[in-house]
Amino acid sequence: MPSPQSLYFALPLFFVADISLLYGAFYDIRDRKVNSFLFVPLFVFALVIYAIAGYSPVFIGISSAFFVITFFDLKPLAYALTGILFLGIFIIIDFITGLSYSTYFLYFIVLFMIYIIGTGERYFGIGDIKALIALSFSFLAPFQDSVTAAQSAYLSLVPFDMVLLINTAIISLLFIPYLAVYNYRRAGKIKAYHLFAVDYDQKLYGANPERYRIADYRGSKIMVYGAPTLLTIYIAFFISYLAGLWFI
Repeated sequence: MPSPQSLYFALPLFFVADISLLYGAFYDIRDRKVNSFLFVPLFVFALVIYAIAGYSPVFIGISSAFFVITFFDLKPLAYALTGILFLGIFIIIDFITGLSYSTYFLYFIVLFMIYIIGTGERYFGIGDIKALIALSFSFLAPFQDSVTAAQSAYLSLVPFDMVLLINTAIISLLFIPYLAVYNYRRAGKIKAYHLFAVDYDQKLYGANPERYRIADYRGSKIMVYGAPTLLTIYIAFFISYLAGLWFI
């Protein structure tokens, strides 16, 4: 039976992930909304592969728990505590069993970090978190047997979700110069908040209200820009899959 990281499974998983991300990124750019069930097929496909290949039920079960709980409309405190509970269960099992699940330790630490940044949907929408969890789970295995262009001894030590999270953060930073240039072209100057927001403009807000959140900044109204995060994740996924740890 081929392992999940072999080309027999890596390419079909990549295809499902690519289609899901492409569809989601398109609607995220247009509507700033992501279908709640968009990444269910990818997660289920990976789950079946891992189950057939005999992967750890602890890995499959706790990963599934993180993914499933994102479909519940929990208050921020309950959401965060549930994530802590799942991580705690893994750590306890890892401690009791010794080295049995140590290979998943860093994966679950990063998965928890991904999950927790979705608390209250302040920085990432829950649809984005579902995408990151599904991708993290589906591409757990080391890169050495996949089609990644970059090969390094580090790749066998670092789980895919860590690379994906780092690349997503790096790509997200590109929206800062984008907004700076955009604001300079509109206003002819750069203010401190122009790195994350634009001056309040009723006409602009009325045309695309889904792109902005009205906020107060030192007594004045501004429009905080909501970046199409799934587009960022899409780009980061490609970079992570094809280039691996390019930043090392």
